[in-house]
Amino acid sequence: MMDRGADTHCAMDLLGRGLAFLEAGILVEAADCFRQAAELDNTEAQYRIAKMRLEGVGVPMNYDHAAFWFCKAALKGHAESQMELAFMYIYGQGVPQDYGKARDWFIRSAEQGNPSAQNTLGFMYENGLGGWQDYGMAVRWYALAAAQGNDDAGTALENLADMGNGLAEQVLEKLSGIKDFSDLFPEMASKG
Repeated sequence: MMDRGADTHCAMDLLGRGLAFLEAGILVEAADCFRQAAELDNTEAQYRIAKMRLEGVGVPMNYDHAAFWFCKAALKGHAESQMELAFMYIYGQGVPQDYGKARDWFIRSAEQGNPSAQNTLGFMYENGLGGWQDYGMAVRWYALAAAQGNDDAGTALENLADMGNGLAEQVLEKLSGIKDFSDLFPEMASKG
């Protein structure tokens, strides 16, 4: 049995080979390398094989396998895996459809600065998906995503501002002076 250090080194080697195969368009071999590295607990490889399984690239499409690997990586804090797993919960792909769990995973990814997750979380709060409707939280997440260049979030903010009910002022207040994540979420900045 290999020791943990040897497993890590082997997994990194397999991940590197998988990335080289992927770049060369040799997809079956890339998937095999990613799977082997994922089995050795490499987080990036877990994400890569999950993505390939989700999209059916180099391997047969399999939502159950994709959800399994996304979950493994998501639990270790991989922001893209958290977002992908959240989408799987929205669509009921490989997991039961559950907007509440989707929202929880989007929050984890969004808190790491993922603008796509932030934008989707804004949409969920705006429409009350997976929990209560909260325009203030929608504005916060949309504003953060927009500040990172997410055009869809910027459009969503404009649409909220056009609704009236004081939302325009909220949007302008949130957008003025955004410097970083802590400007929108001071309660989280104090945890860091």
